[in-house]
Amino acid sequence: MAFTLANGQKAPDFKLPATDGKTYSLNDFSEAPWLVVFFTCNHCPYVIGSDEVTRTTAEKFRDKGVQFVGINANSKNTHEDDSFPNMVKRMEEQRFPWVYLHDEPQEVALAYGALRTPHFYVFDKDRKPRKSPWPTAPCARRTFTCSTRTENWFTPVAVLTVPATRQK
Repeated sequence: MAFTLANGQKAPDFKLPATDGKTYSLNDFSEAPWLVVFFTCNHCPYVIGSDEVTRTTAEKFRDKGVQFVGINANSKNTHEDDSFPNMVKRMEEQRFPWVYLHDEPQEVALAYGALRTPHFYVFDKDRKPRKSPWPTAPCARRTFTCSTRTENWFTPVAVLTVPATRQK
């Protein structure tokens, strides 16, 4: 199994329930020129610590055609805070500007190679991955200093590659 998406590999499709009562697939976001799929949860201190930076970034780039989609693949058996009812509650309280999906069987997280939360993937119009301007946890604390790097990021000129995750 790969630990992340390979260069040129298209975003894996999904069909997942959301906190808004709908079910979404990758195709539901086809109108967005840029798609940020990020693996997140309710309990992780790195997620909680970076939520407002993610919110600010999603709001800032919404009018530029960037759609954010959060996916929670954490088990309610491990952390009750990550249960679907608690996801709904958190979205009602926080009103984040993204769709929040539930990957209970963790199949989508495995398909993407998501290793931890938060874990961001940035896809272009063809749904091919671009190098994310955000770090993934446990270095998510640096997200606060990375937000300025997104200023000119979502442009067709920014052709970057996805680095391979090092295996240990």
